[in-house]
Formats: sequence, C-alpha cells, structure tokens
Amino acid sequence: MNAVGGVCPRRAARAFDGAKAPWVAVLAVAAVVWAAAALAGDDTVGLIVRQRRTGGVYSSAQEEVLFFGARKRVVDTPRVRTIFDRDARTITVVNKRQRTFFVRTFDEMSGSNAQPSRPLEGAPSAVCSRLAAIGNLTLKPTGRTEKIAGLSAKEYALEGGAVEGSVWVAEGVKVPAAAEWEQALGSLGGGDALRKALADIGGLVVRTRTSAAVGKNEDGQTEAIEVRKGAIAPELLEVPAGLRRVAPPLPRRR
Repeated sequence: MNAVGGVCPRRAARAFDGAKAPWVAVLAVAAVVWAAAALAGDDTVGLIVRQRRTGGVYSSAQEEVLFFGARKRVVDTPRVRTIFDRDARTITVVNKRQRTFFVRTFDEMSGSNAQPSRPLEGAPSAVCSRLAAIGNLTLKPTGRTEKIAGLSAKEYALEGGAVEGSVWVAEGVKVPAAAEWEQALGSLGGGDALRKALADIGGLVVRTRTSAAVGKNEDGQTEAIEVRKGAIAPELLEVPAGLRRVAPPLPRRR
C-alpha cells in the first residue's frame, strides 16, 4: 500500500529473505501513506493498518501490518520486518526465518549507484529508482468511490510507464508527521511524479491493483482490512533480542 534512492530497500529485504521476489510496482504507491498531519509523543502511538496482499510470488494471501508513527515506521510481514527510523536516519531489515538483520542509513541509500531490482515487502517509500526507469507514473481520478475498511475511498488509475492498475485513497485519513517524513525520504529519489501526485491528494492508500510488464509475477493486489489510530506493541519497533547482525546484501550494479 505500498524504496528508496539508488538502492531500493524492498530489494534488499527480498534478497535478504533468500526467496525469488520480483519488483512489485504498487508498493511505490505506498508513498501516499505518508500524507498529512503529525502525532507527537509516544513512539508507539500512530496509525496502524492491517492489510491483505495477494498475487505476485505469493501462492496464498498474506496479512501485513503497517505502522506510521511520528519518528518510526514499520512494515511487518510474515517473513520480514522493516523499521524506518527518522531520527537515526536508518532502515533496519529483520529476517524472521533466518533470525538475522541488517541496517542501512539514508545516506548510504541515496549515495548508491546501484540498479534496484527487488523491493522491500510492503515498505513505505520515496520509491525505487527503478520506478523512474520504467516511466513516470501519474494518477488520474476515475470517479469511482467505495467503502474500504470502513473508510470512504476514491479510485485513481495509474498511467505512464510499464505499470497499469489503480489505487484507492481514503482522503480523510491523517498520517503522522507526513511533511517530516517526506523531507527525510524524498531526497532518496525515485518516482517523484507519483509521489508528488499522491502527496497532493493526501490520505491513505487502502487498495492497490497493479500489472507490470517488466517481468514475471509482477501482478498483485493489496487491500486494507483494518485502519485505526492507537499504540503498536513496542517490540515491533525494535530488532528482537538474540538476532545476528549481517552485512547488507550487495546491490546490483547498472
């Protein structure tokens, strides 16, 4: 619902997971989730989204949890947890199966000349630079509306590049510290036209559908099944105890 600069963190997480995983363009759309006002105070308090993902490399539907706080953001999937820390300017990727993790700084991500090829699972973003390579996606309202996860949402068609599909946006939803996160992540590059279009709309992406003509298993869908404000379990904001730190996966060079 949901990359960063020269090295796409979604790629890093997929490579880290050791599974064959294609770039899923729809997750570029997750930039919208960083859209509006801030919630100050406790790092565990923010916007919590539970979503279902289908298609792509997944043989069955899987549930994911997205957390949007003022200083930290988390994407928690069955295999990988990704933690964005705005104050520390780091992205931490935890492999639950292998019980390992690695850390990349925002500066390292923006300074790489690598060609991203695999995305983070569900990660919020300033989006993979590969997005720019396949075209500048833009949004066009279709006029369709629907209730999704109890929220009124509007459909926008994706246009441009090799990706087709749509995103549904609940425009009334406020996301913590959107401006601060945009400043922190926007410099990492990639997908500027789409990110700006989503920022102009404001709100939360609650459904996505994409079909990408850039490889196998590129079709996929996400849909929010619960959206609420509240506190997330503190342990989801940290690396679990006992995990082994490893070097980040080597980026693929152009």
